[in-house]
Amino acid sequence: MSPGHTPSANLSSLYGDYYKDDKERVWRAIGAKDKADHVLQLCGSLAPETVLEVGCGDGAVLQELDRRGFGKRLYGVEISESGVEATSARNLASLESVQTFSGYELPFEPNSMDLIVSTHVLEHVEHERLFLRELGRVGRHIFIEVPLENTLRVSNALNNTIGHINFYNRHQLRSLLETAGLQVLETRSFDHSVELLSHGRSSLSGRLRKMIRSAAHRANAPLAEQMFTYHMTVLCRSSQTGT
Repeated sequence: MSPGHTPSANLSSLYGDYYKDDKERVWRAIGAKDKADHVLQLCGSLAPETVLEVGCGDGAVLQELDRRGFGKRLYGVEISESGVEATSARNLASLESVQTFSGYELPFEPNSMDLIVSTHVLEHVEHERLFLRELGRVGRHIFIEVPLENTLRVSNALNNTIGHINFYNRHQLRSLLETAGLQVLETRSFDHSVELLSHGRSSLSGRLRKMIRSAAHRANAPLAEQMFTYHMTVLCRSSQTGT
């Protein structure tokens, strides 16, 4: 890893106090349930003892993994001090440590984690392959989840205020992972849960949106992924471990 790679000042300032604001706490908690569901569906058979979440935010996903007994020892790293503080405050039984990191250099030995989980982080990363190669250095298996935002409405996404700077479709994501030295083992796409689609709306609205999005994806997945944003999950093996 080349020294000196850190997030830009703009990104650092965006996330510095991000998790001190509780306005999105409920939304993040709902999303964490979806993310943990996806992790277990792709990675459950691995039965990992050590699980590191890179970009753990406020610890909501770690809390879900801890609640479900996934991983004997959990670890978290986050660029935001407020995220580390929020995660620590959860007092999770299986959490061994949570700490800040540079964004590109993980404070762990090579091949020391059975599984690395990174959900909805890659779309924020300025140097994607540097980031992914570092995950491959530390983790035997890597789980990645991103929103598929390279849709017909991508021009609207460019004006977001949540720090998304990379926009993927399923082919771009797979190519990125493979050219970063990761072996793709399995991919799946998921829609938002009804609970998440209902957040800030009525439950009826959420159910209707879910029906439309699910029907569209079943009928023609490539076309649906141009119309709506779904989530792509990928389980990889690190080529650096040889296992």
